[in-house]
Amino acid sequence: MKKKEELLNIPKYKLRLILAIDLLIKKEHDKNLTKKFVEYLLDMSYNVKSVSNTQELQEGKLKYFTEERLGEFKSLNKYGGYSVEFIVALFESITTKKTMGLTSASMFKGVLEAICKDRDVFSIVAQAKYNR
Repeated sequence: MKKKEELLNIPKYKLRLILAIDLLIKKEHDKNLTKKFVEYLLDMSYNVKSVSNTQELQEGKLKYFTEERLGEFKSLNKYGGYSVEFIVALFESITTKKTMGLTSASMFKGVLEAICKDRDVFSIVAQAKYNR
């Protein structure tokens, strides 16, 4: 648990970099399933309703973080350092905050799109570090 708590306290560009590398590790082991998972994250980013104040944020529930929706991706948990459940919960959480002045979600979308388009590792890392 300490590992995940530490992850939440690091600068956002480093968080994007860590998650990008984790997804690349998963992709190296199961390209098709990882691509499907990344597409799932992108779909989530386009459909999650952003919150406009802290009260909405505190009342909000994660709707993409469910066993039914993530079951097909569980085999990716064998690779990388973070589970698909953690990645989805974290990404959905920052995506719902994007109208509160946080750009991490939109910046991470660029990383996800680069992974989906099979860009080379250097392009993906550069996208993750962009606009720190």
